[in-house]
Amino acid sequence: MPPCCHRRVRAAAAPALQAPTPPPRMPMGGARPGKQAASRALLQRRPEPMLELNCGSNHVVLDPVQGGGIRQWRHGGHDVLQPCRFMSGVAFPAAGPSAPLSACPILPFGGLLAEGRFSFAGQEYVLGKGAHAHLLHGSSWARPWTVAHRMERQAIFVLDHDPAAADNASEWPFAYRGVVEYVLHDWGLAVTVVIENRDRAEQPVGLGFLACPKTGPHARLSLNAHSAWTKDAQALPAEEVACTDIWDFRHGQSLEGRVLDVCFTGFGGRAELENTYARSPQAFVFEADPVFTHLSVERFQEEVEREGEAKGGGSLELFASTAMPDALNRPGVAGGGMHVLAPGARLGGNLRLKLSEHAHRRPCRP
Repeated sequence: MPPCCHRRVRAAAAPALQAPTPPPRMPMGGARPGKQAASRALLQRRPEPMLELNCGSNHVVLDPVQGGGIRQWRHGGHDVLQPCRFMSGVAFPAAGPSAPLSACPILPFGGLLAEGRFSFAGQEYVLGKGAHAHLLHGSSWARPWTVAHRMERQAIFVLDHDPAAADNASEWPFAYRGVVEYVLHDWGLAVTVVIENRDRAEQPVGLGFLACPKTGPHARLSLNAHSAWTKDAQALPAEEVACTDIWDFRHGQSLEGRVLDVCFTGFGGRAELENTYARSPQAFVFEADPVFTHLSVERFQEEVEREGEAKGGGSLELFASTAMPDALNRPGVAGGGMHVLAPGARLGGNLRLKLSEHAHRRPCRP
């Protein structure tokens, strides 16, 4: 492949998950008796329904109205995830007043897009800006999705983007369909994310999945990658460095006192966070298919400052993606990862969010 971030896809390049025609939204009943009071309050907060998935000690609350993401994941009665920081203070008209999601699919591009603009096929596009100087993580996380399928421990959401409708062109100038599937297991959560080009022209795309696991006061992170992109003062990629010394996480590194804002490229498909928040499982494992060649890791100064508190802990943002941040504006970067989809072509992959404490439990019923 030439040293260019654009990979042209003319046939379906996605898992076997099909994007069904969305049926009418299924009615949602109340929370099951015996579930945590916090989950019941969360479900009753808005008139629009959230969906529950249950399997053994795992209880997940999904929010199709805001971003098709995960509102809450509790294991044995304790939170596994924490609300994503970048969504704080953002208004979601479709969802009404709500807290940030704890995990969600990201498309049609991930990371920052410099000044909200890019050029493709000789045309320059300027997208609407959010609260920051640059556009972050596309718009799928702020859009309402449609419930296409739902069972006890499985749900499929669909997002159809039509640039001709309302102000959609300011979000993304091409038509696409996004699909996300969640399947809850005793070991954790399986996720599939797919994007399909529904436009009559080629379009550049990127996709990924963002999760914010809670961390304990002595957390360690391990992962394997080829190199790392450091960030400049505007949080855009500045320099690609080899994964040596401080960027070598193969055998794990402590997160104590450490602020992180980095994108790993050549991601080996597995990141493990040891010593998660007290009383939750001792390890959170984030696995992704080879199509997710990049892993962005963020840990903010506020999280480091919390280490001195009595309870300690905090959170980490893990974002597995098919492309580096601002890949749309960096076509000359080898391994940048932006894909170009022909009309009707798809791109997608599977992820697995695993918990360490599951071996002694019986598998859930299909």
